[in-house]
Amino acid sequence: MNKQAKLIDGQSLLKWLDVEIDLSSGNSEVEKADRWAFRQVKKAIHSGRFDAPSDSDGEWKAISEVVQRENAQLHDEVRRLRAALERIRKITKESREAKYHVNNYRLIEMVTEQALSTTERSESHEHQ
Repeated sequence: MNKQAKLIDGQSLLKWLDVEIDLSSGNSEVEKADRWAFRQVKKAIHSGRFDAPSDSDGEWKAISEVVQRENAQLHDEVRRLRAALERIRKITKESREAKYHVNNYRLIEMVTEQALSTTERSESHEHQ
């Protein structure tokens, strides 16, 4: 089983084990074996046997930094695309007022192509 480990709430697990120990309080061989197994797991948890490695804080910090950088890049991309949309809105408003449809549509096309060309380059790098 080579899957990525998931963090669990240790206190919740210990409470669950306590309940299972109580439920296996009978005298049958199965209940005795279950009770013994649950107690062994509880002892192992208390001993720190299942604790995450100490370098996990460093890993979380590195992951956090990557996410922050990506978030900043996405924020910049949203601002850039919003500026392009606001410019297109202005052009279309001027087009309605001045009736320069053909020239303004070419300008809209140019602004759109510029905005999308940057986005397409970013997406093509992600797929490499």
